[in-house]
Amino acid sequence: MPTLRKTRQQFVIEDVVRKSGRALSPSEILEAGSVDVPSLSLATVYRAVRRMQDDGVLIAVELPGEPPRYEHRDSAIHHHHYFKCERCDHVKGLKGDRDDLKHLLPEDHRFHRQICILYGVCPDCQSIV
Repeated sequence: MPTLRKTRQQFVIEDVVRKSGRALSPSEILEAGSVDVPSLSLATVYRAVRRMQDDGVLIAVELPGEPPRYEHRDSAIHHHHYFKCERCDHVKGLKGDRDDLKHLLPEDHRFHRQICILYGVCPDCQSIV
């Protein structure tokens, strides 16, 4: 199947997620992308994100009880651990190895996937009094 041509909106959305250095919600993608494409809509963001997920460009970061955020595959490949700021709700991937938590498993058990979420306050929010 031939690859479809990317639109300017799709280039901007991918660029926003790649450069962010963290997992973004669709609303955050819209806010950042609107700087370059003022006509960008939330519906366009959702369509582009879905397509980029299907193409393997974006990875969904799913935290329990929350809608997914998205990060670029180039940064997602290095971690399965995340830090979530309890003040601004930003989610950032942490470097971690798949075997980091293996020592916690009961003997003779195997796991298939993991997600470790650390909660706290990011440096930006720490500076706000």
